[in-house]
Amino acid sequence: MQKGEKIENAPDPAGNSRFFRWLENLWYHYKWHIIIGAFFLFVLIVALVQCNSKEHTDLTVAFGGGAALTSEEQSALCAALEAVMPADLDGNGKKKVDLTANSIYTEEELRSMYSFFDQETQTDMVDLASYQGAVHYNTERFQNLSTYLMTGESAIWLVSPYVYEQANLKGLAIKLDDLSDLIADVSYTAYDEYAIRLADTDFYKTYQAVQVLPEDTLMVMIRVAVGQTAKESVFNRYRQMYRAILQFQSK
Repeated sequence: MQKGEKIENAPDPAGNSRFFRWLENLWYHYKWHIIIGAFFLFVLIVALVQCNSKEHTDLTVAFGGGAALTSEEQSALCAALEAVMPADLDGNGKKKVDLTANSIYTEEELRSMYSFFDQETQTDMVDLASYQGAVHYNTERFQNLSTYLMTGESAIWLVSPYVYEQANLKGLAIKLDDLSDLIADVSYTAYDEYAIRLADTDFYKTYQAVQVLPEDTLMVMIRVAVGQTAKESVFNRYRQMYRAILQFQSK
């Protein structure tokens, strides 16, 4: 036989290997189990990577009201909050505030956004298709806000009077009287026994980034029995931030 000549009927090492036969049998009987298991393993790995790569924040402020904030406006608002933050509250060497924003409008605001003057009939008309779609989307955002509210991930809420009433924040809010140790020596304008008018603070008047929020925005401190803010150490960060916002004075 010449060198390099193929041997006919030569045995296949892979075919005769017990390991390869076991592997082939395993794949035949458990193919879908392996595929599904690999998928969930991939999802788990991606989730862990995202958790590890996510930047830690000192606290999260929540907004719900009649303003659609761009990513740039949200970043600027966070920067203003970080500027008045009294310290690096979680001790990781960096002051970082996150913002959860939900643009939620009243029925009157939505109707006004999708109204137009019809030249032919000389009357005000409403683009019903667009308006009804906006109402549906507005309802979804309100449900998202209501769900997030109960997670306890934020204790400082900046909301419109409409959201304040519809989401029943009074049921979760801390009375201003119970925050007397934080606000006794600062000036503020109370909306009611739970909420403060943000526009009357120097913080709002000084920072243009904060003025993207409507003038009727209210600031409320809430606390639920679950989530991050249920921890006393975390909730104390929000207490310090709440006081810092009210205590801020323009130079």
